[in-house]
Amino acid sequence: MSNRLWVVNASPIISLANIEHAHLLTDLSEQLIIPRAVEHEILDGSDDDPAKHWMLTTGQRWVHDIGSVVPLVAA
Repeated sequence: MSNRLWVVNASPIISLANIEHAHLLTDLSEQLIIPRAVEHEILDGSDDDPAKHWMLTTGQRWVHDIGSVVPLVAA
């Protein structure tokens, strides 16, 4: 079986948290990486944002510093 490594941006976290299914990120992947920049983007949300709540609790476990992003990917 192949290793299912997921590196996610803010969109799937926000979308899944809004429908109370953020757990699918960890249920369906074998390894999850949330780049530090994605964490910051989500934490900039309002205090009642489900994605922000998930990031402050469960999501912290998967936040990683990944270094600089290749400019082509960032664009």
